[in-house]
Amino acid sequence: MTRGRSPWPIRIEFAVLLVLSLLPLLFLIGCHSPSAEATDQSATNWRTLPDGSRFAHSEPDDPQTAFTAVRCWPAKEAAFECLEASENYAGGAKFVNVTKTERNALPGRLIPQLGDNGYTCGRAMERFESITRSGAELQMHPVAYDNRPWSKGFVNRYIADNDVNGPSWFPCLSVLSAIESGSLETLSTTSVTKAMIGR
Repeated sequence: MTRGRSPWPIRIEFAVLLVLSLLPLLFLIGCHSPSAEATDQSATNWRTLPDGSRFAHSEPDDPQTAFTAVRCWPAKEAAFECLEASENYAGGAKFVNVTKTERNALPGRLIPQLGDNGYTCGRAMERFESITRSGAELQMHPVAYDNRPWSKGFVNRYIADNDVNGPSWFPCLSVLSAIESGSLETLSTTSVTKAMIGR
C-alpha cells in the first residue's frame, strides 16, 4: 500500500511563502509608523529657501531605494502643504511619482508617499495621471501628444462625486516636467512655486 505524501511539508512551504509575500507590506507599515514620522528632524536635513518654504532631499545608499524630495510651505488649514516627488530604478527604467500632501509637522525621515488617495501623476514608461481611493486605482490616464491631460474641473468633480479623501487637482504635470528637465533637486528652485499647490 502506497502512503500519500504528508501534508506538513506543503503547509510549511505555504507558510514560508506567505511570510515572504507579506514582508513588503510589513516594511511599509513600519515605515509609516509614528516613529518614522517623528517631529525630531535630526535624521533629515531641512533647508529653508528664500520664499520661506522648507526643502529636504533623501540620498539612500542603496540605488534600488526610492530617492525622495519634499518641499513644504506653511499653511493655514494644516501646518504645511507639501509637494513631494520620488524616483527609483527598476529593470533599467526610471519611475517618477509626484503627489501633494498636508503635514502637521516636517517629517524626521523622508518616506516615499504612495499616493493611496486622491490625484497624482508620474512617469512609468510614459507620463500618466491617476486618481486613487484607499489604495485602489479608480482612473488612470496616459498623457501623450494625442491624449490631452485631464482638466481641473474633471479631476475635482470626479473626486467629489466618488468620495475620494485626498489631494484634488494641482498642476502635477508641470511639477513633473520641472523635475524631468533637471532632477529632484529642481523641486527646490524657482521652477516650482507655491502656486503649484493648486488651490
